Amino acid sequence: METQPDNALASPALPAPPSRAAYPSLRQAVLLSLLFLAVQITSGIAIMAGAGIAGAIARRTFEAQALTISVANLFAFWVVLRFGAERARRTMLQVALLRPVPLILVVPAFATAVGAHILLSEVNNLVERVAPSPEWLRNLFGGEHDLGGDWAVLFAIGVVAPLTEEVFFRGLALRGFVQRFRPWTANAAAALLFAVIHLNVWQAPGAFALGLIFGWWTLRTGSLLLALMGHAVANVFPTLAIWLLHWDEIPGYAIRSDQGIVGQPPWFNALGALLLVVGILVTRLLFARMPGSTLQEVLAVEADAASDPAAR
Repeated sequence: METQPDNALASPALPAPPSRAAYPSLRQAVLLSLLFLAVQITSGIAIMAGAGIAGAIARRTFEAQALTISVANLFAFWVVLRFGAERARRTMLQVALLRPVPLILVVPAFATAVGAHILLSEVNNLVERVAPSPEWLRNLFGGEHDLGGDWAVLFAIGVVAPLTEEVFFRGLALRGFVQRFRPWTANAAAALLFAVIHLNVWQAPGAFALGLIFGWWTLRTGSLLLALMGHAVANVFPTLAIWLLHWDEIPGYAIRSDQGIVGQPPWFNALGALLLVVGILVTRLLFARMPGSTLQEVLAVEADAASDPAAR
């Protein structure tokens, strides 16, 4: 049977009517996010206090912002995800949505993530001109003076952040939203929550835009693998681009004290737009031609299995 081509970036129609009993609702997701923040902050304070005590005993100062954030994120993620999965009556593995996706999708998804990153870097320049971010926020991670150095930072932003945030926002929250709302309404709600939870107005526009892209991939593949990769690329690529490609020499790409806030060159923004547009168009083309289950279809299969006594 022939399949109908998808419209714009829209996902296929829901295989079943929305369920108002699906977990979590928008309100429940907000409460889960607050719980996540509470556990993260509490565990982070406890870890820093322990480091302070250890430093006093050893008569030295331990700077471990990156490792502290990593451990606190992982612990908070485990607590909230386990609670949410139990309420959703699903296993943690089901919530993680680690279903395989065609390998060919990685290339356009990577281009999309890099292109979005370049354009969002310019958006950040515009935001910084209007309302400069505080110095302490720019130096949140200790860098080379932090325990573990730059590698600890890369682990925090390239592994821990994508794993914890994608499984929560696209694996758990989007799962509940898409059973209550139309697909793109659900995606926008998850992306907005993703942006707000960062508690960083300078980062919010980029987080929202990337959240929409990651949500689109998840809706169309029923898997978090592309979102996990894209999130890692968006977080780690700036550091690798400076290390390997010397992109810090491009005006406006990295905020430097010797040049202030300046715009990126037009050619650089054009490169970002080209990568983004081509990445999205090729991804759409591949989605239209490749068989695969959408998130709604995956959830429908889960629901059928859960209601079938023979499958238990």
